[in-house]
Amino acid sequence: MAKDPVCGMEVKSPSEYSAEVGGTEYDFCSEKCKNDFLSNPDKYIKPVNSSGATYNITSGGIEKLDIPIIGIHCSSCIPTIESEIKKLPGINLAKVNIATENARVEFNRKEVDAESIISAIKRAGYKAGQSSLSLGIVGMYCASCVTKIENELNSLPGVLSASVDLATEKAFIKYLPNLINIKELKNTIEKLGYKTVEPAGEHPVKETPSEKGEAGKEPVDENQLAREKEYRTLMEKFIFAAALGIPFLIISYADFLGLPEAFREGSPTLHYLWIAMSVLSLPVMFWSGSQ
Repeated sequence: MAKDPVCGMEVKSPSEYSAEVGGTEYDFCSEKCKNDFLSNPDKYIKPVNSSGATYNITSGGIEKLDIPIIGIHCSSCIPTIESEIKKLPGINLAKVNIATENARVEFNRKEVDAESIISAIKRAGYKAGQSSLSLGIVGMYCASCVTKIENELNSLPGVLSASVDLATEKAFIKYLPNLINIKELKNTIEKLGYKTVEPAGEHPVKETPSEKGEAGKEPVDENQLAREKEYRTLMEKFIFAAALGIPFLIISYADFLGLPEAFREGSPTLHYLWIAMSVLSLPVMFWSGSQ
């Protein structure tokens, strides 16, 4: 299976509608999507590493940020997210790509920061692929230590916000995990002359197969958690709909299946069963069918 780069639909590969651009074969669900793609390939071609976040600073102080977004289901989601981001000051560009499930934002950091953009996405009803981390810091003695660490962390590409509490000796960091990892965050703090420790029990961690020990620990990615939650919800809706739908199907074919007379057409029992089933179909329509 392949993914249509225009609408995001899963299609067979090779499909009836395909085109080669830049030495790469692309498959489409329809002639319209193919023509839209060929008219402006750069708009739809997924850039390298676009599965995660990318971040760079252009000339003139304008910064570019690609943010993974959870919960985009159709083209109507796009203007909702874009309009909410554009309400912020300092936004030069806000463009959502449904195929890559990313939002490309160009902004002036003097007027707006990355965390405000994440908040705007949340206000629109969607979730950005960010993670949070709490790190213990040993060796801080005064407010200047706090300021030094905060400034260094907040200057890192991929860090949305970082605050340090001198009383609890902890740093609270929100970041894009596909752009920067825990090891890099720790190294940044330790290069300033401090020691980092992970407060026990504050954040669930998982061990990556490529790395073991302390460096192999990562917080559970909110992006992945959101997808897993969405999958569970969809499965619950499917099972609920199937549980109510199968009796409907059986009763509809009572004659064919040889069911007792009570379930045959014209039976008073069947009349009441249809009323009951009609009522039970409402949650299937409005809950299971809501997504």
